[in-house]
Amino acid sequence: MLEGRREAMIKVKSIKFREGTMPKLERLLITARRVNNEFGLSGLQFLPSINQVQLRVSFSWTFDQNIQEAATRKRGELKKEIQEQLAQNMNEPIVTVQYG
Repeated sequence: MLEGRREAMIKVKSIKFREGTMPKLERLLITARRVNNEFGLSGLQFLPSINQVQLRVSFSWTFDQNIQEAATRKRGELKKEIQEQLAQNMNEPIVTVQYG
């Protein structure tokens, strides 16, 4: 883990871990201000030391019911995607999702 808190505000469309990369990574924290259908996360099953994945997702609040429903649906899809990948990991990592 990095000493102190370093946060980078960068625009990432996908994160892909390949087999053999980051063998000592134990905790992964992803903070997403906006998650759209282009965002992808893959390769979590290849992280041999991972024991926790935290996903913090926030969407801009709106009165538009369609936008709220789409945001809720996307959060659920992303959590399911993460859980499916981690189900293949022998460490049985914990997944937590926070919404804001």
